[in-house]
Amino acid sequence: MPILAPTETLDRFETIELLQAYYQHPPHYGSLADATLSLSGHTPGCSDQLTLYIRLRSDGQRIEQVQFEGVGCTISQAAAALLCERVTGLPVTELATLDIFTLLPELDRGVLVSRIRCATLALGLLKVGVASAAAQVGEQKAAVAEPTTASLKGGGDEGNRTPVQKIPP
Repeated sequence: MPILAPTETLDRFETIELLQAYYQHPPHYGSLADATLSLSGHTPGCSDQLTLYIRLRSDGQRIEQVQFEGVGCTISQAAAALLCERVTGLPVTELATLDIFTLLPELDRGVLVSRIRCATLALGLLKVGVASAAAQVGEQKAAVAEPTTASLKGGGDEGNRTPVQKIPP
């Protein structure tokens, strides 16, 4: 598997060669038994299918590991393998601004643009999955942290209020 310096830019031929290497021998291929979440998707109008297994750090703020399984074209599967490599250790807050060109800056843009839906399948799934997990964690924290008040009926004292804590479903 070729190792690239972060500032090295590949031409079209070198990009295709790298994608083929990642397609034929994909690192991070396989399920992840202790994944925080997993989700599947496909490229509309194409045969690309992908399942991402994502493990977040216990506080949900950083990506610990990503694995994938799937079938499809060279670009979709190689991009998934490269994504798994590149996002490990990344804070989840940085995902919102990440696009395929900042994730894989050394690859020839023409190759990626020619099959942009295939190239972005894994990144799109990752963004949706992590955003969904973060929203669920946020809702649970908010539900536990925000006590509400409820009026007690009877006893004639309408001003008597007892805090009630919301419990997440």
